[in-house]
Amino acid sequence: LFRCGHCNRAMLGERQRGHIYYRCQTTGCLTKTVREEALTAIVEDHLSQVTLSKADVDVLRTKFRFWLNDEKYGSGRQNAEMEIGKVTERMSSLTDKFVDDLVDRETYEAKRVELLAERKKWEEIIERSSRADADVKQFDELLEHAKNLYSHYVIAPLRQKRAILNFASSNRR
Repeated sequence: LFRCGHCNRAMLGERQRGHIYYRCQTTGCLTKTVREEALTAIVEDHLSQVTLSKADVDVLRTKFRFWLNDEKYGSGRQNAEMEIGKVTERMSSLTDKFVDDLVDRETYEAKRVELLAERKKWEEIIERSSRADADVKQFDELLEHAKNLYSHYVIAPLRQKRAILNFASSNRR
């Protein structure tokens, strides 16, 4: 969970005389031991400084949704639904022309395949848009955790505390 500040190797916890000590396992490293209580105090101090106001959360949420709509998922669901409607109308018109013998079978089949491919493209955009809803929900959960990181950490059992630290930090030296 923690890395040595001198050699960057993993520090391992060991129980000694009722306390847990983290030790660097590298021979010759300057770091000897660090008591878990000292690490806990440092972690809690740092986590207590991480705060997100409601305004911060709103800005992040808005920017994330903007990014999803513009960058990740393209032109959006409404545009795709409108285009599917247009393709459906064109397919209906093409079928009517074929039934009325205004187009031959070869032209009908070629245009039909083209329209089906276009429709599939727009349906995929709608499907990706549905995934965007799941992404927004997941991002909202992440923001809720980040907003209350310190209080989540303090009340969490040990296993969840480790998960919170992994979530909050990738550099624990």
